[in-house]
Amino acid sequence: ELRSVLARALADEPDEAVAWADRTLWDSERLGLDAVTADALVTKGSILAFRGRPHEGVALLEAGMRLAETRGFGLVAGRAANNLCAALSVEDPRQAVAVGRRGIELARRYGLQGLLVGSLSNAIEAALGVGDWDWIDPELDALQLGDLERADHVGLLVGRAEIDAMRGGATAAFVAELEEARSGLSDPVAIAAVAAAIALIRLAEARFEDAFAEATTAAGDPLNAPQGLRIAARSAVRLLDAERARNALERLAALGAVGTANTAASRAIDGGVLALEGRWGEATVAFRDGWARLRELGLEHELGASMVDFLAVAPPAEPSVDDVAAEAREIFGRIGARAWLAQVEDVLAARSDAASGGAPRGTRRGRPAVPAG
Repeated sequence: ELRSVLARALADEPDEAVAWADRTLWDSERLGLDAVTADALVTKGSILAFRGRPHEGVALLEAGMRLAETRGFGLVAGRAANNLCAALSVEDPRQAVAVGRRGIELARRYGLQGLLVGSLSNAIEAALGVGDWDWIDPELDALQLGDLERADHVGLLVGRAEIDAMRGGATAAFVAELEEARSGLSDPVAIAAVAAAIALIRLAEARFEDAFAEATTAAGDPLNAPQGLRIAARSAVRLLDAERARNALERLAALGAVGTANTAASRAIDGGVLALEGRWGEATVAFRDGWARLRELGLEHELGASMVDFLAVAPPAEPSVDDVAAEAREIFGRIGARAWLAQVEDVLAARSDAASGGAPRGTRRGRPAVPAG
């Protein structure tokens, strides 16, 4: 038991932590200490999943979770589900949402309030790109955010604010509360997480300069950098700023972020950057490749957002614009992303204005118009 706890305590020193987990497992399995075995499997799996060995880490987390659930070790099972949700979010987002919801159920069943908040936060983040949001409101309502400790309240407020922004709801009060909370934070990870949330809100609202600025702040923290740089790149694409968009993507590539979801999203955003650089043939290949990957992963919201990028940068005579717009409308209508649905219409209106002789690089309701070609 002490070895297992030591492995968990040394998580920031992965090699040593894995060594202690292995020592634990060598004896705990032989002695039939299932509770210790499950705990060590979850610890080792969590470390490997986030240290460049995701497939092995996920396999160990699944094994630990299965053993813990079978034996009724609630805390270990809930911890496994929480960490597995985070690990799967970059490889299998739909499964991440399912596992996250299982973690919420386990935490509630065993009365693990702290774990419940963490599990819900992770599941919401996984659900954002997928567009699977309807289950979230009842979960948040049941928790009564006002009764939570400040850190937990802010963590879950982030999720509620992000989803309300996607739905086209009023976000001013949410953003004001997040900014107030950020001013009192000292943890750079927490500060970056709030910045990433505000950036996502501003992106949904088509406030692209604000989104870019917040995303740049988020990118200053290693944990939040992948999301921050993706939002920064997309914001720059919508601002028709090829230099800033390319810079954000190059910084993202330099991170070496693993995961098929990261690769798919980056590939689709690269389509917008290539288009702004005047390389439309390469851009269409990147868009289509990215979309195929996003469809396979079930990242509906990310797919729709990339289609809006396409509409914003496509040349005036691009024949597939109508089909892409129709699919984007269908996606956003189905998942209830009314803010993004409005962006589709605004970009199409800007294209129409440009085609009829309006200023091609002007704006409509604060949104950049399509370039002249």
